[in-house]
Amino acid sequence: MAGLTWMPDADNAIVGVIDSGIALSHARFRRLDGGTRFLSAWLMGGKWRVQSAVPFGRELFRTEIDQLMFRAVAAGAVDEADFDQLADPAQFASPRGDRRLQNRATHGTMVGDLAAGYDLRHSYEDEHRRRLPIIGVGLPPNSSMGASGNFLEFFALHAIEYIIDRADRIWRACDLPEGGAFPIIINLSYGLQAGPKDGHMLIERVIRAINDEAEKTGRPIRVILPAGNDLMSEGCAKFDFLEDRARVLDWRLSPEDQTPNFAELWSDILPGDVTDGTFHPVALSLRPPSGPASDATPGEDGQMNTLELEGKPVARIYCRSYEGGAGWHRMSYVLCTAPTLRPDRDVAAPAGAWTWTVTSKKERFGYAYVQSDQNLTYGGNTGLVATFAHPDFHVYDD
Repeated sequence: MAGLTWMPDADNAIVGVIDSGIALSHARFRRLDGGTRFLSAWLMGGKWRVQSAVPFGRELFRTEIDQLMFRAVAAGAVDEADFDQLADPAQFASPRGDRRLQNRATHGTMVGDLAAGYDLRHSYEDEHRRRLPIIGVGLPPNSSMGASGNFLEFFALHAIEYIIDRADRIWRACDLPEGGAFPIIINLSYGLQAGPKDGHMLIERVIRAINDEAEKTGRPIRVILPAGNDLMSEGCAKFDFLEDRARVLDWRLSPEDQTPNFAELWSDILPGDVTDGTFHPVALSLRPPSGPASDATPGEDGQMNTLELEGKPVARIYCRSYEGGAGWHRMSYVLCTAPTLRPDRDVAAPAGAWTWTVTSKKERFGYAYVQSDQNLTYGGNTGLVATFAHPDFHVYDD
């Protein structure tokens, strides 16, 4: 591959890091001779270059990263801020550029360090450093992924395919045994708050297919995903329904939130002979902090219910069917409220606890998730994430 002179050996494992704000020039990602351990990096928010092999963003190979680090040397050390200006991962000239690398610490740098970081002061670790080369993908800013993060899946799939493709190309470029491949460990410390989370989301299916294909050739590919963050941030809940017994949950909206708030309620898996897939097995009513509750109705697939206060719409409930195949399906509600602060208009949702009252005709489980509410510009405070408020929640989990 063009741009590579230092090549990994056949017994190396490739570490893939998919994250935001990855400090490519950080000392924890260098070899003992001062060169980078990044074989390549795809900066999705970077400026695209003619003849580039990626469809958008900027790709850097090891040699170019080394050259940029050499140009950024000041007083005998690499000036990371200068390097970031040269590599331009943040698109400083763009008003919607990613400014996270201007912070003292970034999520991507921390995660990359946990996955493959080593202390340059310890020369005895150089063998370990050599055996863990890195391929990085810097995710684009929130403005590209949307306030609810719905487009994260699109970028994450591209990133996973990129890491595997580049690792396989490097194997072939190194003239290593034909038919072999590097083991790959990919860390994706990002999560999707929305969706069924039952193995049938697109990214779940793709990761499963990649693993199945890798097992046929005997080379391991592992994708490390986060778990538990939504629970500890009061972003998910599980309902244990008894027959016709109501369950109550408060969905707390923050004051002065300038973006809509979304949440989801999912039924458990329903066999095809339970219902015909049209009617929802769970009934939900929504009551704002002040004002009457909405109607409690099982709902139909594609139905929408609007909640009004003083004759103005402030919230909606959407009902939909999710077909999983093999004779089963799931049903879900999507709840949406207007912003709690709208300086340009007088229609705003009241802040505070919006009460969900949920019932089921049969014993079953239900799952609720608060969708993320990200600021689309760096340092903004327009999006404030809603939470579930429940007396059984504990800040610390032993």
